Amino acid sequence: MNIIDLHVHSLVSDGSYSPRELAHHAKEVGLSAFALTDHDNIAGNGEAAAAAREQGLDFLNGMELTADFMGRKLHIVCLGFDADHPSFRQLYAEIRRVKEGKIPEIIDYVHAKGIDISLEKVRPFAYGEVLDRYAIMRYLVSLHLYDRAQPLWDHYLDPAVRELGLDQNMPV
Repeated sequence: MNIIDLHVHSLVSDGSYSPRELAHHAKEVGLSAFALTDHDNIAGNGEAAAAAREQGLDFLNGMELTADFMGRKLHIVCLGFDADHPSFRQLYAEIRRVKEGKIPEIIDYVHAKGIDISLEKVRPFAYGEVLDRYAIMRYLVSLHLYDRAQPLWDHYLDPAVRELGLDQNMPV
C-alpha cells in the first residue's frame, strides 16, 4: 500500500522542518510521496523535490494559496503545477508582491505594540530570500514571549494583516 501526504508545510511557511528534512521525515514515517504546500510560497519545492529523489520518494509541486473570495479568506491547495510556466510565474509574482509588499508596515505595527523589532532583526529569519510574515513569526518565536507560537500570530500578525488590509488584495 502506498501512503502519500498532499498537504505538508515546511519552515518556508509555518512548518517545523526544512524542505530537505521533510523528505527524510516522509521516508521515516513510510510515505511513498508528498507535496510541499507552504502558504503562498514555492521557495522550498526545489529543495524538497531533490531531497525526495534522494530518498526514493515521489514529489508533487504544491502551494497553499490564500485568497479573498466574497469577503472570506480561502486556503486553496494547489498541486502538480508547472512552476516554470509563464502564466504561473506571472500569478506567483503577484502573490509574492502582495505578500512581501507590506512587511515594513507589519514590522512597524508590531513595534508599535512594544516589541523590539526591526527589518534588520527580522532579515536573518527569512528562509532564503523570502522576507514575509513567517520570517517575522520566526523572529517573534525567538524572543520567547509565549510558550507557543499561536498567541504571537493572534496578538501581533493577524491583527496587522487585518488592519493593513493584506488579504483583501489577493488574486483569486
